[in-house]
Amino acid sequence: MANFTNQTKNSATILNSRKGGIATWDDSIATWDDSSLTWNNNIPDFTNQTKSTVLSYLNTYTGDPTSIVSYNEINRSNNLDTTTHSKIGESFTITENIKLTSLKIYCHKTGLPTGNAVVKIYNITGISGINAYPIGTELSTSDNFDVSTMGLPYFLYEFIFSGDNQVILSPGNYCFQFEYSGSDSSNYINIGTDGSIPTYNGNLSWYSTSWSTLTNNSLCFYIYGILEDTSELPPSFINQTKN
Repeated sequence: MANFTNQTKNSATILNSRKGGIATWDDSIATWDDSSLTWNNNIPDFTNQTKSTVLSYLNTYTGDPTSIVSYNEINRSNNLDTTTHSKIGESFTITENIKLTSLKIYCHKTGLPTGNAVVKIYNITGISGINAYPIGTELSTSDNFDVSTMGLPYFLYEFIFSGDNQVILSPGNYCFQFEYSGSDSSNYINIGTDGSIPTYNGNLSWYSTSWSTLTNNSLCFYIYGILEDTSELPPSFINQTKN
């Protein structure tokens, strides 16, 4: 708990207060000399804000999503499509606890596909980077993505994980799969891949009638999440001036 009662703007500090803590001060409006305070992760403007606005931010701060693991789309040299592959994905490695928030995949449509696609996260069997593919029930499923909204050129489309699907992934190896079953020979989704000895250390997998894997091939993707070890810490005032 951080207590601002009878404190000046210069002496007020917060030290590792977790969300749910309460900060108080006497006056109903905290007026700062400049338009913003510098925080660890972003710069909100608290000029002439009521204390309830400031406290609401502090007590609900959960951290900002950041890119956890990725393989840049500039590396795309090939593609897989969903005409014969209803599931296409990649193994990946997490090195610290994260809360999953979204995943971007580099893809585009051919023809006029309709319906929804999702991305699912799985545990793996096999060795990531060699022959890993999904096993068991999915750990998380993204919100539905309407594939009719995709364009013709390649683009990084974002799949959002919300509610209970914002799972905590602990350090280890996993696999994500883009899943879409509405394709035919004229209407389908192309997923960008790099088949020219990619530098990413995962491996590609897909499902037709059974699982197949391919070493030295990678999807182009970005996984976003909140670093869970710091997700409950609000921005810090330690050693910060009111400027």
